[in-house]
Amino acid sequence: MAYIEILQFGGIMLTRDFLLEVMNLAPTIAQKDSDILELFTKTERMQDLLTSFARASKTLVVVSSERKQRSGQTKKMKLKGWNYDLWNITRSS
Repeated sequence: MAYIEILQFGGIMLTRDFLLEVMNLAPTIAQKDSDILELFTKTERMQDLLTSFARASKTLVVVSSERKQRSGQTKKMKLKGWNYDLWNITRSS
């Protein structure tokens, strides 16, 4: 969860790419036979994990809606197939 919090802070202060990394982390943890998922379940910290993901996704929506559109995507984003448009909830004209 500390890793998610660090990525969230980086997403606010540096680049939204860190917040997209959090969104990419969720399905990785949720994979069948995931040791991490099993650990959070056994220690009864699943609610905390989900709260961290929810907070990061809300931050991504807020940050994406407040910032102006970028002229282009970073190389990393293109390679991973990421796009900010999904997270931008501002009205388009």
